[in-house]
Formats: sequence, structure tokens, C-alpha cells
Amino acid sequence: ATASGWHLHRDMRHSTYTAAASPPPPPTYELCLNPHATSATNAPLDTSAVVRRSLPVPPDSVRSFFDCAALDFHKKLQADKNFKHTPLHRLDIAAKQLGVANVYVKDESSRYGLPAFKVLGAAFGVHTAITNANDKDKKFCFSTATDGNHGKAVATCAGWLGHSAVIYVPDIVTDQRRDDIAATPNTTVVVCKDDYDDSIERAARESASKGYTVITDTAWRGYHEIPAAIVSGYCQLFEEAYTQLGDAAPPTHMFIQAGVGSLAAAAASYVLEKQRTDNQPRPIMVLVEPTRADALSFSLRYGSGHALKSPAPSDSCMGGLNCLVPNPDAFPLNAAMYDAFITLDDEHAHAAMRRLWWPSGGDARVEAGQSGAAGVA
Repeated sequence: ATASGWHLHRDMRHSTYTAAASPPPPPTYELCLNPHATSATNAPLDTSAVVRRSLPVPPDSVRSFFDCAALDFHKKLQADKNFKHTPLHRLDIAAKQLGVANVYVKDESSRYGLPAFKVLGAAFGVHTAITNANDKDKKFCFSTATDGNHGKAVATCAGWLGHSAVIYVPDIVTDQRRDDIAATPNTTVVVCKDDYDDSIERAARESASKGYTVITDTAWRGYHEIPAAIVSGYCQLFEEAYTQLGDAAPPTHMFIQAGVGSLAAAAASYVLEKQRTDNQPRPIMVLVEPTRADALSFSLRYGSGHALKSPAPSDSCMGGLNCLVPNPDAFPLNAAMYDAFITLDDEHAHAAMRRLWWPSGGDARVEAGQSGAAGVA
């Protein structure tokens, strides 16, 4: 395994078995060490060991999304609404079973009254859109495309400020999720007969013609400011986590799930900021995607540095990660900062959910969906 590129692929999908036979084979996974990641040397990368290193800062051409204004915004929002930081759980039994010193999980199951971290980006995105509008007193209608949590977050943030929302969802989204979004006051849900990426295109097209303000974390030509603000808002999660670590050693490895890669870019931006300002060693950074929605892994391999649309079916149970096109503004940073990209089958996510909900020994119970458990898987 070297920084020059190494692939491990195990595919058991075509094996057959019967109900009376031995248990089914392990699910598919793939590990790709990033040949483009910045590295100090060509020394082998030992993925079985705890590795501490201080790598060069990526070139200035690679954009970081860290913004102190986003952290200040969340500090004020938490004070105004009495919102608390989400817990950082230390899973001692899991760490012992894995043979590592510590395992930490940031529990985003209750963030600002919603069941996911997405509101961190949506809130700062809505704030940025209003702040930069020519007419700040007008009634906004915010729109977005979503597989669930992001749309709920945009609708909720719009409601906090007395505005409305139109949320576009692909038809793979469950009725329960649609109904949950639609239950938000002054919110309309539009079901699209295509995948998530096509839903984004429809949201952008109809928003332009109807005067909606789009709040989404992926960029396109002429639409960059709000996606950047959303990524900056996500940095709050890592600011809290590093603060909650206190005097404990900083992480040596980070496993971050990815849809379009905006949360991953927030993690990379925050780590890069810690390296620049505090001279902290950069952890090994691993990005996790569904096998059936491998937007970043596909682009890394075949895009020659550009974001491409993966031909994967985009039907994973990890609904929040069912994206086929990376955020093109975030992709260069992710390609520079992540050391490995892992794609995994749905069975891994289900197993991680069960492990978090029924932990071993005295570890804290964590409520997570399939997407939230992907990093643990």
C-alpha cells in the first residue's frame, strides 16, 4: 500500500446461496488509496496502524471553506435559541475491540431540534442569502433538492424567519420523509420522477423562473456563494468536536461520509485550519460513500481532477448519500486532502446502525440512520 496508488476490491455480489446453506458472503467493499493526496514522502501508508504525520498544506489554488463568520453566526444562534452542542461520545469498548486507543462519535441525532447536522449549513446558507439580498425585508421563498434532512433543515430555517420553502425530492424518498418535510409550516414538497441530481437541476430551473432562492450545498456555473456558505456552516460540527476533546490528543484518523462531498470539505477545511494556525498534525482522512452512489470515488479515478457524474444506480439505503455528482467547488479540496476513499454496500451501514444502537459494554447508545452510520461502518 503506497501513496502512488493501491486498490483492494472484493466482490461477492454474484455468489449464490440458499436459506439452508451457510450464512451469505460478506458484502462488497472497495478501498482506494488516493494517488493525488498531498504527502510528504513516498513512504508506504500503513492503514492498519495509528499514523501521526504533518503533511504540507495543499497549494493555494485549493480552496478552504473555513470562515470565522460561520462560527460566530452559530455562537449567536445557539445563544438566541438556547441550542446546545451535540455530544461527542467516546466509545471505549469499541476502541478496545478494534485495537485502537480511542474511538469518538459526534452524535448529531438532535441538532437544533432536528435529527441531523444539515441544519448547520442550511441556517448559515439562509442567513447569507438574506444578508446579501438587495431587499432584505422581502418575503423569501427558499428552495432546494433533497433526499430528506437537508430539505427539512431549509424549510425549518425559513420558518424561523417567517419565510416559505419549496422542497424538491426524488421519488425514491419515502412517504414518511416527504410527509415530515411537508409538515413544516409554509412548505411545499414537489416530487421529481428522477434521481437526486436531476432533482437539483429541476429545482434550479424552476427556482430561476419563479423567483425562489436556492439553498443547496452543491455548486454550478453562476451559483457558488450559497454552497460555500453551507460548507462553512458545517465547520461548526468540527469546531465543537475539537473543543470537546479538551486535553485529549487530536484525532489520528477521521472517517467522513459523503454525498456530494460538502461535509467532507468542511472536515478538510477545519483540519487544514488547525494545521495552519495551531501546527497540528493532520490526521489520516478517509471518505466513505455507498457503492451504489460513488460520486467522489468515480470522479477521483476517471475525472482527471474534475467532477463527473457516476453511472451508479443511486439506490442505496444510505438515502442522504445517494448522490452521483460531487460538489465541483469542493471536489479539488477533497481530492487533495483525503488519503483514501471507501465505498461500501448497504449491509455495512445496517450493521453499523445496529452496533451504535446496541453498543457493547458501557458504550453510549447512538441513534443513527444509514447515512449517519456510514463512517462507523
